Amino acid sequence: MKYSESLKYMLLPYVVLALLWVPMSQYLSDYDDLMNQLIMDLFGTFFIFGVSFHLRNSSVYDIYWHIVPMYFVGYWSYGIQNFWVPFLCFFYCNKQNFNYFRYWPGFQYEDFRYKDAYKWIKNPFLYWLYSLVGFHIVPTFMVFFGYLPIYYVLTSNEQCNNLIYYIGVFIGVGAIIIEMVADHQLFPYRIGQKKGNCDVGLWAYSRHPNYFGECMFWWALYILGLSYGVQYWWTSIGALSIQALFHGYSIHAMEQHLVESRSSYKDYQKKVNAFVPWFPKSIKN
Repeated sequence: MKYSESLKYMLLPYVVLALLWVPMSQYLSDYDDLMNQLIMDLFGTFFIFGVSFHLRNSSVYDIYWHIVPMYFVGYWSYGIQNFWVPFLCFFYCNKQNFNYFRYWPGFQYEDFRYKDAYKWIKNPFLYWLYSLVGFHIVPTFMVFFGYLPIYYVLTSNEQCNNLIYYIGVFIGVGAIIIEMVADHQLFPYRIGQKKGNCDVGLWAYSRHPNYFGECMFWWALYILGLSYGVQYWWTSIGALSIQALFHGYSIHAMEQHLVESRSSYKDYQKKVNAFVPWFPKSIKN
């Protein structure tokens, strides 16, 4: 499939979803805005899963994390005088989209984790059932929960603690910048311009600085929620679940993939911290 055709099939479902979002949300207006948008989010997940199944490529969902949140945060933000929260969301989402499509070669690409799952499960029916739950529905809930603090920031009648609020904004912007720098430094290695381990810049201090920035972003949203009161402490479920995903699965899967890809990665593992940036260790011969 040509790149232009791949791009059409990748983006068209999200355009259709965008066109349906407001009228369907209004149809569901009997529900409060939180439940209303959760229902829409799940509808969008099943819709995109249908496209993934049709194209036999679960990576159609890859950009769901950073397209659909703009729909429901935009819906929550309508008529509300709050600049920083929608800005953080849209800045983060579009940064992620830029980075994804900067590398994406078309539908010949599918994330190695999906391929590994298919090899492990073997049965096509069971694989697509696993994909629906593990690669579509569960991440949708995680990301929606990650944005829960934003819903309360945009709808709360409580007095905002400006100090905590701007600490959250500062951490959020910093997190996005860390991800942008890390992604830029990794890019030549991803496209094959440079060989070996990416150990320059932020990657000299963390093996996954992009993941570190990603988790920082979700904790920033949580801090923004706390600026409107400690009663929103429970919205940490989003940041906690995403942090658990990275530490319990993503980092391990990526590390295993990289070790299998190049033998030199083991030396890099011994020298550089996995997650939190820190000074590299010296390796004795």
